This record gives sequence, structure tokens and C-alpha cells, in this order.
Amino acid sequence: MKTRTHLLQLLPYFFLMLAIYLLYRQLAEVNFDDFRRELKSWPRSDLQVAVALTFCSFVALAGYDFLSLRHLGKRLPLKEIFLTSFAAFSISNIVGHSLLSGSSVRLQRYARAGLSLSEVAALGLFNTLTFWVGFAFLLAVALLFGPPAPKLDAFGLSPRNWGIIVALLSAAYFALSATWGGKIISIRRWTLKIPGLRMSLEQVALGTLDLCVCAAVFYTLLPAGISLSYDHFLAYFLIAQMLGLLSQVPGGLGVLDGLLLRFLSPYANAHQLVVSILLFRLVYYLLPLAITFFCKIAYALLRYRGSGVPVHTA
Repeated sequence: MKTRTHLLQLLPYFFLMLAIYLLYRQLAEVNFDDFRRELKSWPRSDLQVAVALTFCSFVALAGYDFLSLRHLGKRLPLKEIFLTSFAAFSISNIVGHSLLSGSSVRLQRYARAGLSLSEVAALGLFNTLTFWVGFAFLLAVALLFGPPAPKLDAFGLSPRNWGIIVALLSAAYFALSATWGGKIISIRRWTLKIPGLRMSLEQVALGTLDLCVCAAVFYTLLPAGISLSYDHFLAYFLIAQMLGLLSQVPGGLGVLDGLLLRFLSPYANAHQLVVSILLFRLVYYLLPLAITFFCKIAYALLRYRGSGVPVHTA
């Protein structure tokens, strides 16, 4: 039993090291001399806004845990929720497989607050549901009411037709929540209480906010003077993000970047777009991961030195 407990405590550090390694692999082929030269001409205000939006995005991501805990009937201090979710999402954004990588971080911290392993698993599952519910709603809106989407016809269906299908799936979820809200479903070892209609609407609002802010981070870092509106960019970003997630490649590496490069190439120089993609990786992925890494190291050092000082880190 003690061995299992120690392994669970070490699991978040394993995923943290894996995230650092994957990020290193992502950036290994970058010519940083060229990147630094290009970066010198980049507006500092754009970088500052992108960092501020990244912080706002992680506040929205903390809302996932808050909503899930409320759905489970649990109450925790907001500071604890934010620090835990920040660490969990900074790692799972790069590693992927958030149900495993993110839940390992949450288990380490939320277990101290009395949550069981099954409750942490249910929280991770509800977080994933919130993301996809918000994603489906926003994608349907972008495909049906936004500017023309990229020509990516699949199975003989146009983007508009895909928008109708996704909208119908969203409507079916709302109907399920209105009819069966509060009932518990079990799939093998997973159990989940179906949220009521009000909770479903909150999921949509939170998931939509998260994705809009994340897209805004990238949009802020696009080359100056690009002739592309935010709503037009949002459709491109959502499709690239969806295919990146479905590919199961950690962080959507290569898939997200390649698709955005293809979609945006008519609007800006390819070299500048590569710089924008690298900046997005650094601001949205590296910066939160670095904060988590140094907080974890500081916490471990203080803990093993036996300083007796209570430390609360991400």
C-alpha cells in the first residue's frame, strides 16, 4: 500500500519531466539565432498582451475544476483550485492524455482535501466533457455563422454541413441534460452524473470562453498588419485544434502547427507565421510549464529540508 502511495506521489513529477522533454523535442530544431533576430522586431506590446491573455486562459481553465467540483458536491478554496488546475493543465497541454497526466497532479493535491481516486477520475472526465461541449457549440457557431471555413470536405460533406451536424449534437446534449439531468451512468469503471440543463449551459459558456481566449493568445501573436479578422481566424484555429487533439500527438505537435501554417499562408509570410507559432508555443506552453517546474522544485526542496514552512505551490 505504501509503495502504491509513493508511486502516485511521484507520478506528477514523471509527467512534469515528460512535458519538459517533449517541449525540448519540439524546440530542438529551432534556429534560435534567427528567432532572436526576428523577435527583436516583434512589438513588445503584443507579447505583453499574449502573456496577460494566457493568464486569463488559465483562470478560465481553473473554472473547469471549480465547475466539476461543484458538480461532485465538493467545495475547496479558490486558491487551491487555481494552483492545482494551473499545474495540471500546464502539463497536460503538452503531454496530452489529460485524463491520466492531469488527474495525476490533481490526485496528489486534491487527495489532501479528502477527494478519493474515483472522485478525481470523475472530475477529470467531467472536465473533458466540459471542453468538448464548449468546443462543439463554438465550432457549430463558427461553421454556420462565421466566415467561410477552410476547404476540408470530409465524407463528402462541406464545412457548413458539418456545422449542422455538430449543432445537432450540441442540441442533443442539451436535450439529454434537460431530460435525464441528475441520473448516473456507468461505463466500465467510469461513473458520471449527467448534468442538469443549467450546468450544461455553464459548461458551454466556460468551454467557449476558454477556447476564445486561447485563440486570442495566438491571434495577438500573428504578424502585424495581417488582413485576417479574429472571427475568421477562430474558425481556422478550431479546426486545427480539433484535428490536433484527435491525432493524439502530444500538444498537437506538427498537426496544429502545420494546419495553421497552411490555413494562414495566404494572409502572411510563411517565415513570420513560423515565428508566430513558436511564440505561441513559448508563451502558452513553455511559460506555464516553467512556472510549474520551479514551483515544484521549490516545494520539494523546502519539504525535504524540513523547514517547517507551509508552502502552497502550483
